[in-house]
Amino acid sequence: MTETKYDKYLFSGLEPGGKPSAPGHGIDLLSLDNEVIAGSNFYRISWLDPKNFQDHPMTVHLPPHIHKYTELLIHLGTNPDDPFDLGAEVTMIMGKEMEKHTFTRTTTVYVPANFLHGWWEVKNVTRPWLFIQVNQGLMHSAKYYPQIFPRAIRDRLPPLEDEWE
Repeated sequence: MTETKYDKYLFSGLEPGGKPSAPGHGIDLLSLDNEVIAGSNFYRISWLDPKNFQDHPMTVHLPPHIHKYTELLIHLGTNPDDPFDLGAEVTMIMGKEMEKHTFTRTTTVYVPANFLHGWWEVKNVTRPWLFIQVNQGLMHSAKYYPQIFPRAIRDRLPPLEDEWE
């Protein structure tokens, strides 16, 4: 195919700089940030399908963390008869109080800059749905606070490094 002047603004799949998700974490359709295209904020779009969860239930047990910039976590159902039916159950922990929120409907979570949140857990996936993550900075940033979790949970967390000092 012949390259054109504006090809650089069209992305199909993980081209040109996306990274595939870990097993059980859905399929990243797009991963975009300032390293992929200068001036772009951080965006990730993932397709979550029941077959991706058969052998690998999806639980992202990130410790509570903050981001430098506002973040939107968009959970978008794909049921043509009821687009608000997510097709999964998602649990999100919010605030220093670790307030638990569980939803099964199309939901957008607004996370202000420097607002403590995490973990994020997906279960009971019955149909494919889309997850869109928008971080309103040029790169994804996270500062982790594992000390907030009880020791028994902290010991099960993967090793993580802060993405900014």
